[in-house]
Amino acid sequence: MLKRTDYFRELIPQPASAHLVCVGRGIDPHQFLVEWAATSTVDPVDQVWLNPDEKVTIELVREFQRDLLLQPVRGSIRLGILSRAHQLTSDAAHAMLKLLEDPPAHTAIVLGAEHEDQLLGTIISRCHRWHVRSGAGVSSDLADVQKLRRLNYRERVTLAETWSKEDGWRDHLVALVRGARQLFLDGQLSSGAVQRLLSYEQLAVTNATPRLLLENSLFMLGGEKL
Repeated sequence: MLKRTDYFRELIPQPASAHLVCVGRGIDPHQFLVEWAATSTVDPVDQVWLNPDEKVTIELVREFQRDLLLQPVRGSIRLGILSRAHQLTSDAAHAMLKLLEDPPAHTAIVLGAEHEDQLLGTIISRCHRWHVRSGAGVSSDLADVQKLRRLNYRERVTLAETWSKEDGWRDHLVALVRGARQLFLDGQLSSGAVQRLLSYEQLAVTNATPRLLLENSLFMLGGEKL
């Protein structure tokens, strides 16, 4: 049987990159990332861990940042891992956001959490997100979006209705937007479609109907005009 970390082969740290790994409810993100880091391409001597048992304070984040500024000892990357990012205090979260906005060129940062709703939306938006799938490892936003584009009309309507009944329905909408941005960069989606999706994301904090937002987003993702 494959270890779950075998599914992390796609998560390869790159310079000046940031990742968020959501492991799911009831799973310890620290243990999960310990297993992944053991298979990482970055040597342990260049791995900087921030994994306190309780709150992550702004002082700890600043110390974390100072450690990341050091040049790699082996290889070309200094890997920073905050395995329990949901324990960031308010001040620490804003300090982490600044680090993610302008990471040192030789660093890669990986954050761990059970679920996205535990973190600031601004932190989420700075990271490439990975979700642990029960029995099937992890998948990236783009991989999911490519699958969604192949759905037919009825499948999209059904999926939108299913997602709209979930507490984390906004997470699906954010994932669609992130995937759409990458599709645009790859020349697979128009800028107009991305702008429409962004407007749906903004409407998610209003009284707009979740099902309609998700349904419209799924169709816009496929380049279909509404």
